[in-house]
Amino acid sequence: VTETDDGLVALALVTFATDAPIPFATVEDLIVAPSERAKGIGTTVIEWIAAEARERRIRRLFLESGVHNERAHHFFERSGFEICSVVMMRSL
Repeated sequence: VTETDDGLVALALVTFATDAPIPFATVEDLIVAPSERAKGIGTTVIEWIAAEARERRIRRLFLESGVHNERAHHFFERSGFEICSVVMMRSL
């Protein structure tokens, strides 16, 4: 979490798979309050997650983002992420 004097401004949920054959982490969700976006908070959170992963000897960080969430895609690309797979869904 990231807080200011005004309260909660960002929240991230991360899964660390340290026992996998190739250890990895997944950013399950990253939320920054709309009023706090474009202030570097998301970048600070991502860099904290990356540092925590490195400390755990993890070298791969994954995330999934909705296909139309272009603003987030640009943010993640600027943060060093690149497309490595396609996630597909079938509604039942």
